[in-house]
Amino acid sequence: MKKKQKEIGVNMEFCAIICEFNPLHNGHAYLIKKAKELTNLPVICLMTGNFTQRGELAILDKQIRAKHAILSGADVVLELPTIYSIGSAEIFASGAVRILNNLSHVKYLVFGSECGDIEKLQNVSKFLLNNAKLIDKHLKIALKTGKSYPAAIMQSIKNIDKKPEDILEILDKPNNKLGVEYLKALYQYNSEIIPITIPRIGEEYNSDTISEYSSASAIRSMIKIGNIKKIKNTVPNYVYNDIINTNKTTALDNALLYNIRSAKLEDLHNTFDVNEGIEYKMLKTKQTDLPAFIEELKSKRYTHNRIRHIILNHNFGITKDLMKNCKISQPYCKILQIVDKNMLKYLKNGNCNIIFSNRDIKLLNAIQNDIFSIDQRADLIYNIFVQQKRDVN
Repeated sequence: MKKKQKEIGVNMEFCAIICEFNPLHNGHAYLIKKAKELTNLPVICLMTGNFTQRGELAILDKQIRAKHAILSGADVVLELPTIYSIGSAEIFASGAVRILNNLSHVKYLVFGSECGDIEKLQNVSKFLLNNAKLIDKHLKIALKTGKSYPAAIMQSIKNIDKKPEDILEILDKPNNKLGVEYLKALYQYNSEIIPITIPRIGEEYNSDTISEYSSASAIRSMIKIGNIKKIKNTVPNYVYNDIINTNKTTALDNALLYNIRSAKLEDLHNTFDVNEGIEYKMLKTKQTDLPAFIEELKSKRYTHNRIRHIILNHNFGITKDLMKNCKISQPYCKILQIVDKNMLKYLKNGNCNIIFSNRDIKLLNAIQNDIFSIDQRADLIYNIFVQQKRDVN
């Protein structure tokens, strides 16, 4: 490929990265750099907003994180709507891929993985899609025996594959697993986007070790305990400088818990991902501390993250009907940062509504407006409970 990045022209194309950058670290900067080197195309980062896939507040405001992506080499940063950002890995990946697929000028999807082998990841994704009904059948049986959801999935695969070791080894790593979800979504949408995976470098996803290439979870842990100086060499300087100017409060947990504890049964029942009667347990609990509330509700079928997702779904008004409608409605996304406005005409040339100015909001349909209102609620909550200096220019 040519070393010089393609000029903006008639046949403008992009490569895309789906991300959180919570916060952006040296490994993320490496991924953006490699994506540009491999594709010779401008990079679109489709990034979560102020809440992340773990159901938590982002370490930094979405505009600041978008600025970091641009400083690291990205050309455009789009916001993944909150309804997808706080969902399961499948919802997260499916929503993101659907948006990219509808942009029409995205040629590549680049993502990191532990295995670094796109063929292996594709084989696993095809296996899961081709055996979806059978896996679901065995899954229900395994769950009834008391197995946790992840363990039940693994047991289901063992029951239908003679040599499941290769599949289980792939799915045992978080970045591999998310990559498989991206590939499943590409197949399901008959997408022409070409997937590229780059081997993950540095520490493991859940490692607590701080080094030049630490995991985002290790970095967040240091921030939460106030040991910010320790992460100085594992994030770019512009990220470090913004992190030291951030101050979070803990009052958000109290607000989220109050809304759950004071909810009506019908509202909880209609909340997305609430089933099997967990709404009754929510109303019966007397806990006045959110971590204790989650701990009381946690079970093999309801993980800590899934309960946090449900709590946010209720607080943001994400109902079962809205999620169903959102999957069939034309997608939209918002531009957070862009280095060259001439790219807009290519981004807006697909079947995805792009919000760049207030005028674009008026073009959203009824379902899109409902989804956009969730983003606005998420931003309001973030701005109330997080204080930080905002210099995103």
